[in-house]
Amino acid sequence: MKNASIITGFAGLALAAGTASAATINIQGRLSNVETPTTGLGLEWGDNSGLANSATIPSPVTDNDGTVTLTVATNGQLWNTGNSAGTYQAGEEWNIRQGNGTILPVSTTAAAAFTNGSYLSISLASAGAFDWTSLSANLWRNGSQSPNNFQFAYSTDASWTTADLIGTLQTQASGTSGTGNVVTVSAGALDLPSGVTSAEARLYYWDTTGTTNLGGNFHLYDVSANYTAVPEPSSTALLGLGGLALIFRRRK
Repeated sequence: MKNASIITGFAGLALAAGTASAATINIQGRLSNVETPTTGLGLEWGDNSGLANSATIPSPVTDNDGTVTLTVATNGQLWNTGNSAGTYQAGEEWNIRQGNGTILPVSTTAAAAFTNGSYLSISLASAGAFDWTSLSANLWRNGSQSPNNFQFAYSTDASWTTADLIGTLQTQASGTSGTGNVVTVSAGALDLPSGVTSAEARLYYWDTTGTTNLGGNFHLYDVSANYTAVPEPSSTALLGLGGLALIFRRRK
């Protein structure tokens, strides 16, 4: 029994070797029209400051912390950020139209949002396994004819239906920019995958006000993901475990 206990102990060490590391990665922006432009913020939403019209689909934005890569993508069009009331600073946000008449009609229900593809894609990828522990996005709704419902979804089989909605539905009243108009959409570890090397969540949006305004827009300025890297068993501990197993076998 003594030898068996020693081996069991080393097995635990082998599996626990390497400390699981919790970390946060985000695409950083700022609330536009409110804060004074400041250099050195590391704003990451790309340079849309010279946008001349509302027919541009932005390229995906990524960040990498050396362990995982966070990517945010959309099939929606950007609004003309040059029309912002305040000074626009490159990289501070994506100002997303809810429709454009061809790619995206206006979605008035959650089911329509899934059918029409009214969502932003948020994905994590890594060379090693990780547990996705939380996800959040900060945005504000600009005016009375823009999406007023926002909720994350995660699909285990890539079917993407309303049954995949996760977290809490966030409904926002219309308003101009300001901290009082910000909504944070979030999801936790119980709804997100674990032990994966890549995964995608989606932020769906729809408008229940009855508007048909394709240009109704919302401002997305921060996406943040928390994850824990899953440690691999220490090779040294595994070698030690193998040696003990051999000794135990000989003694028997």
